[in-house]
Amino acid sequence: MNASFCVYPPSHLLVLLSCPSLVQDLKTRSPQFDPNRLNNDSYSAQLGNLVFFVEDDARYGRELYVTDGSFAGTRMVADIYPGARSSSPIHLVSLGNYVYFLANDGQSGVELFRSDGSPDGTELVADLIPDYSSFVGPENLSVAGDRIYLSTDNNRLLWSYHPATNQPQLVVALPSGIIPQRISGPVQNDPGKAFITTVAL
Repeated sequence: MNASFCVYPPSHLLVLLSCPSLVQDLKTRSPQFDPNRLNNDSYSAQLGNLVFFVEDDARYGRELYVTDGSFAGTRMVADIYPGARSSSPIHLVSLGNYVYFLANDGQSGVELFRSDGSPDGTELVADLIPDYSSFVGPENLSVAGDRIYLSTDNNRLLWSYHPATNQPQLVVALPSGIIPQRISGPVQNDPGKAFITTVAL
């Protein structure tokens, strides 16, 4: 049996085929590039043949990127927070034709966004916390069945979002001290329901 070995710089964005092949040297363009984010579910998600990830560019700050595995197909999706300030996308999940995530556009604060990989297809879904001065945005973004679940108000309010309605719906106001830890599902024979694991403080 013949064995082959692959040697590659650890700071590069790679596509794993039989051996890794260099897609782009993002470290050269942005010294803040951290390849470890590609291995973190909070900062990356797959949608079809595209991989969305979060990266920090010295010109635009930390924003949403996408790659199809080619040099030309690796790019920033949109400058969600215009200028050098970062929108800091986090909790990337895929559902249907979009990747959903939490980000700050500089106008609405940290809110739910979605993207199909194009600038025009990257948009705010809903402003769940209208008070922009609040530093506490939505949390616990999860996919269960055909819905997205997330919490607000220090994890007290649980919301669900279905792409068909394009508007989050309040599910329940949890008692004080009860925090959702994990949302899974769907419930058998009912894709509109999910299991919620909570913890009491």
